Amino acid sequence: MVLLLTRDDLEALLPIPEVIGAMAEAFTLLARGESVVPLRTVLEVPGHGTLLLMPARLGRAEGVGTKVVGVFPGNRTCGLPVVSALYLLTDPETGLPQALLDGTTLTRLRTAATSALAARHLARPDCRALGVFGAGAQAAAHAEAFRALFPLTRVILKGRDPARAAACAEALARTAGVQVGIAADAAEVVREADLVVTATTAGAPLFDGHDLKPGAHVTAVGAYTPQTRELDTVTIRRAKVVVDTYQGALAEAGELLIPMAEGAIGRDHVLAELAEVVTGARSVRTSPEDITVFKSVGFALEDLAAARLAYRKARAAGRGTRLALD
Repeated sequence: MVLLLTRDDLEALLPIPEVIGAMAEAFTLLARGESVVPLRTVLEVPGHGTLLLMPARLGRAEGVGTKVVGVFPGNRTCGLPVVSALYLLTDPETGLPQALLDGTTLTRLRTAATSALAARHLARPDCRALGVFGAGAQAAAHAEAFRALFPLTRVILKGRDPARAAACAEALARTAGVQVGIAADAAEVVREADLVVTATTAGAPLFDGHDLKPGAHVTAVGAYTPQTRELDTVTIRRAKVVVDTYQGALAEAGELLIPMAEGAIGRDHVLAELAEVVTGARSVRTSPEDITVFKSVGFALEDLAAARLAYRKARAAGRGTRLALD
């Protein structure tokens, strides 16, 4: 029997603080060399989109799983999700499938939780204003995750589509318990925000890095190819940069690869990967005036850690739908 966990199941089973804890545990295991995560396989579907295959093993034999992701930008024009995913959790002892999970919800929750985990170690603890580029599911998820760790009083949104931005702002105002506003331009966001999140499908920089105020922390989660980026070279040069993993970022992060190709930065500009920061092996912020950047291209261990947590809790609570595949 395979356990099916839907969006409603995952939202009930995975409160953000618990997912943040699961991410901390997973990156600690990674730092100890007790997890295996191959670089994801990317399959282009010409004229339509991209399929991503993301396997991982957590610990020595604590969990195994694979996520299949579709990124199809044209879906926006017909009311379908641009990003969709399915997660298969596998029994590490038998290789048999244990659970099928809504990978889209899993991605949303684990991405925001990982961003919050990084911010806990990189941002000033007194951050009160959150600026978000993007008006999709990740905007709301990051607002929730950052609110769990910081004394936020204000969220400033900047979206490409004014109607979507207004709807997102209205929803956040109802659920986040903070003041929510829509910025007139990109400069307004970065001049006022202590925490900046870029969660878009843009392929070019979203703001001028000169506008970032001293002490700001930037989280960039949208771009994931060598040719695309949400942050400009100025931002990267001004910042102390941490990545989710060296392997993924140095293969896929345009935010880093483009400035490297320009000769603007070297490899040594990337100061740490998240596992090193979480375990205290490296310290990055040394002054309240430091600007820090966390660049994430997506990491399969995060999906597995969240899926494993959801599966354990679902079994304990008797939640989910059991499917017979034979």
